[in-house]
Amino acid sequence: ACTAHLVVDLPNLEAALERADDEAAARLGLVLHVAYQRRGPFSRQSELVARVRALAETLCDDRLLARAELAAARVARWSQELDASERALARAMDAARRSGDVETEAGCARNLAANAFRAGDAEGFERHLRHALEAARRSGRPSDEVNALNGLGWLHADRGETDEARRTLESALELATRTRIPGLIALCHGSLSATMLRAERFEAAERHATAAIEAYESLGYLRQWALEHLVRAEARLWADDLAGAHEDADAALERARFLGLKAPLARALGIRGKVAFFEQDFGAARDALERAASQLAGSPEAARLWSYAGAARAMMGHPEAAEEAFARGDALAGLLRGFARVAAAKAAAARGEPVDLSDLPSAGEGLEERRALELLASVARAVAPGREVSQVRMEVADGAGWFRLEGEGEGVDLTRRRALRGILRALVDHKTDPSRAPLGLDEVLEAGWPGEKMSPESGARRVYVTINRLRKLGLGELLLTTGDGYALAPRVDVVRV
Repeated sequence: ACTAHLVVDLPNLEAALERADDEAAARLGLVLHVAYQRRGPFSRQSELVARVRALAETLCDDRLLARAELAAARVARWSQELDASERALARAMDAARRSGDVETEAGCARNLAANAFRAGDAEGFERHLRHALEAARRSGRPSDEVNALNGLGWLHADRGETDEARRTLESALELATRTRIPGLIALCHGSLSATMLRAERFEAAERHATAAIEAYESLGYLRQWALEHLVRAEARLWADDLAGAHEDADAALERARFLGLKAPLARALGIRGKVAFFEQDFGAARDALERAASQLAGSPEAARLWSYAGAARAMMGHPEAAEEAFARGDALAGLLRGFARVAAAKAAAARGEPVDLSDLPSAGEGLEERRALELLASVARAVAPGREVSQVRMEVADGAGWFRLEGEGEGVDLTRRRALRGILRALVDHKTDPSRAPLGLDEVLEAGWPGEKMSPESGARRVYVTINRLRKLGLGELLLTTGDGYALAPRVDVVRV
């Protein structure tokens, strides 16, 4: 709450800084550094921190110097200057120990851990976190202990120890809740959202991200607000709530541009490109994916985005350009080359030539691979739809966790796709009660996003996109749009299993 007030009073604080004496200016500069960190602009932090550090040296105040160096270390890390950050942290730690400032010592240890994490030093990450937790308990400040526990939760998540990560982070959230400090509570929700995303528990990830977004918005923490929108965008993307993912990516993109945050900007573009890809808007997908990949050049994520861009280029009828993109891609490119085969088959069918896509890849190990193959099967059906039947048997699991159409082989898993699962369940319930009218817009919204508040425009887009996703996952023309709403076709025989 204090930082939110700082953001509101920013012009007054900036004016006060110019009139303050050296000691007051140094302390006020650290306060403004926090406000700029939360709100932006980021570029002003560097000059401000340099000024505070010079003032602290002039005043020969080790406690103030330690905090100034710690602030400088954070700014350097956010600018991707890890060596400069390490040097500032070494100076901050020395000054903190000379002055007996245990609180800043704990902060230095946490930031050393963050640097170690970015450098891929798992051993250093854990060592510094243990130091941070020990210093936090010596300082007697619950907020420092929460921050250290939060880092240890990240460590467990990075090791794939999801349950231990969840327990550690929930302990941190419980302690943060007792402090009643909104920023700490939001931090813990944010860590839980990212951990649940990595564990592919998308509903939990979305729930914690939403809590963090609401808190950061009320506090005025613009940078964290943007980052949590990215987490929620990914959770919604892989839960097949494409419209919701698009909204979150756009929100993060706008805020990242305002704050000048390069990595989040590229990540938002990448998510938007993937959303467009799964919506089969291949032109928009190619543009966003290639822009994001160029900004992330040399990273594993850039290679993944080039794989998608290759498939988008192929579906736009540019086979040579597609192969260039695939060559820059990662292992996923091997599966996504199937889209080039579909595009070639589509061109052959237009010339009246026979088409056989029966041997396309159909099995993938990871979630992302399986989703890409589902889309591949969908576009292949559009080229070679197979035989028509008068009646279609559709098996649906209890709760609509999956469905399978007669003759389609493997079913479609909806267990991690809350919106699709809820809407299919409502469609099946409607099918088994012939007296009911087709599902209207409000009924579909309540089935897919129960209790969630959104604008009428957002609601209409989500329904449109999600109904189309169900069609592309296999329902096709069996999912009807009527003047009154949505329903399964009369020729569908639903069997609950």
